[in-house]
Amino acid sequence: MLLRLELRGVDIGSRWQELAAYLQPRIHEHTLAFLDLQYIYALVRGGKDDWVVEMLESMQTHGEKVLPYARRTWVEVGVPAARGMIAHACGDWKCAIAQLEAVLPDLYSTGGSHAQQDLFEQIYLDALIRDRQYHKTLNVLEKRNASRGNIPVIQRELANTYSQLGRSDEAHQASQLALELSQRYQKVEQTV
Repeated sequence: MLLRLELRGVDIGSRWQELAAYLQPRIHEHTLAFLDLQYIYALVRGGKDDWVVEMLESMQTHGEKVLPYARRTWVEVGVPAARGMIAHACGDWKCAIAQLEAVLPDLYSTGGSHAQQDLFEQIYLDALIRDRQYHKTLNVLEKRNASRGNIPVIQRELANTYSQLGRSDEAHQASQLALELSQRYQKVEQTV
């Protein structure tokens, strides 16, 4: 939740530091790679660098020792994704992109629902935007728009990306749609 809020520009104050203190007992837990990816991100954002190193090493060791059917998930997907999460949390957009791009198609194997898995694509998208890789950004946004086009934030991101690419007509259309959708959702909220 904290990461989703931050990705939308919400200042969450010291909550990462507060959360990180509770994660130390989970460093060697490795129930699901999906959970480890969230834990390691929180540890980085919480300033627990020693714990981050310990957890990443523990994930690697676990991946090498786990039963063969789960080894690929940990070694080829979970650990590289963890490196991508660490890079994003540290603001190293290029590394985050490189690590996450390679494993995004296989992240489903780490566990979690479709909605939970979507967080990783949002992190990848955020890194693309911050690194100003607008052609790749547009590719991701157009896919997201095709599957969930009635979301104002997607339209706003499309408008910004089209604008950065010099596609002013499409930027204007996306911006207008974002405004219309926001107003429509506000009306619905007022009636509820």
